[in-house]
Formats: sequence, C-alpha cells, structure tokens
Amino acid sequence: MKTSSITHMVINEWKLIATDKWLAALLCVLPVALFLLVWAIFSSGTARDLPIGVVDLDNSTMSRALVRYYDASPTLAVTMRDDVRQASASLNRAETFATIVIPDQFEKAVMRGESPDITALYNSQYILIGKLVSSAITQSQSTFAAMVETKSNMLHGTTITAQAAGQSVPVRFQLVPLFNSGTNYAQFLVSAIVPALWQIAIVASGMLSMALTDKRIGFSHAFSSNTGRRLIAKFVSLFIPLIAMGMGFALAMHVWLGWPMNGSWEIVFSAQGLMVSAGLAVGALLYAVTRDATRAMSLVAGFTAPAFALWA
Repeated sequence: MKTSSITHMVINEWKLIATDKWLAALLCVLPVALFLLVWAIFSSGTARDLPIGVVDLDNSTMSRALVRYYDASPTLAVTMRDDVRQASASLNRAETFATIVIPDQFEKAVMRGESPDITALYNSQYILIGKLVSSAITQSQSTFAAMVETKSNMLHGTTITAQAAGQSVPVRFQLVPLFNSGTNYAQFLVSAIVPALWQIAIVASGMLSMALTDKRIGFSHAFSSNTGRRLIAKFVSLFIPLIAMGMGFALAMHVWLGWPMNGSWEIVFSAQGLMVSAGLAVGALLYAVTRDATRAMSLVAGFTAPAFALWA
C-alpha cells in the first residue's frame, strides 16, 4: 500500500514538473543538448592547421628551410606576409594566431656561429590555441636548430650522422603520458565540462522543484501530512531522470565515443547516485532557506560555479 502511494505521488510530481517548461527541459532536453554541443565543438580531438603569418626578411636558403619546418608541423599552417605591419594587422584581425619574423642576415649570422633572434608573437587570449601554437613553434625551431648543429658537426669532422646528432642534442627527453596518450582535447575537456554541467542541472533541479511546489501548491499544504513520503516522492521523481542522464553520459563517452574506461562501472554509478542525492539536497535547502527563486538561483550559481575547475 505504501509503495503504491509513493508511486502515485511520484507520478503526480512528474505531472507537476511537466507544467513547468524550464524544469522539464532541465530534466530531459537541455543537458543532453549541451552534451551534444560540447562534443561537436571538440569532436575533432586535436587542433590542426592553425594559421600563422611568417615574415621572411632574409629570404635565404636557410630561412626558407626554417619556414618549411614550421609548415611541416601538423598544428601550423604557414601564410607568408610581405612585411611586419601586414602580419600584425592579420594577427589583430584574428586571421592568424601568431606572427613570426625571421630577421635580415639570418643565414649569415648562423654561418658565423651567432644566435640570431627570431621574433614570434601570438595571441595568448586564446588560451588553448595560444598554447598549441607556442608549443608547435618551439618544437619546430628546436628541430631546425638541431638539424643545423648536426650539419655543422659533420662539416667539422664528425662523419657519422648519429654521432653528430648526439653531439647536437646531448640530452633527450622521453615524455610518456599516463592518461590521454593521444592528447585528445575532446577526451580531456568534454569529460570535465559535461559532469560540471550535469552537476549544475542537479542542484538547479532540486531548487526549481521546491520553488514549483511552493508556487503551485504551497509548502504548508503540500507537506502538511505524510511529509516524509512526499519528500521521498519528490526526490525519486528527480533522481530517476538525473541518474539516467548521468549514466547515459558515462556510457556515451566510454562506449559510443570509445574513450578508455580504466575503472569500475559499479563504483562510478554508485558515486553518481550519491552525487545526485547530495546535489538535490543542496538545491532544496537553498530554496527552503531563502523562499525566493531568484535569490536561490543566484546561490545555486555561486555554489556550482567552481564545478569545472574541480572536475578538470
């Protein structure tokens, strides 16, 4: 009898939720749409062919070889510019993400054993793109410098290529990533952004559900009798769609998208259940304390704002 009564209460809660388009969207459509949007943005996994402008003031054999090293990087796509002003203008218009200036007399300075300065400017406002461009430029220049040093060593008597290369780069590093070995930015960012968005949806759902009950029925009438069972019914009516959503996100990322799952599904799903329970409790508490939906939503935003930083 009690189970039937609670089931009836849950059904009534779902009928009440259906009358509020924002709460219904938050429990069904909106998080799924955001998941698909975030995945679509980062679906390529890694950034490729980011445009950069190169000004070659030397126009020598060595400077053109350096430009080819830049262009050989899968991250960069070189566009030659006639002068620094033109390159700077394209950088300011976001047509390119970096400007590289190879100085005049570059080849002669290298042949004399000097270290000419190559100026590279990039827009660090684009945090991810700026990091990728800077890393690719540094890697290309390091490879070019090692090539030049190797040739110099061979001209000065070292006839074995491997020995000359070893003298050019005496210490080499082997970097072995433990996780996300393919540096897939979709795997790194989507797996952090989606749980953060889901957490916001959980807390907001708990708050909006209490606000809806208070607005349409009133706390004094809604919880005047059978308070425990009514709270359980409200909790279950929110818990079922939210936990199904969380499980769906996890399965979509690790089964549909094929990202590695190095753990236990039982522990993950159990943790998700605890997370949904805690988030709903916090959302309900924020409204119960304020009894004002606008103020409670502000508190929800402040409470869930650090979510992405914590997940990442």
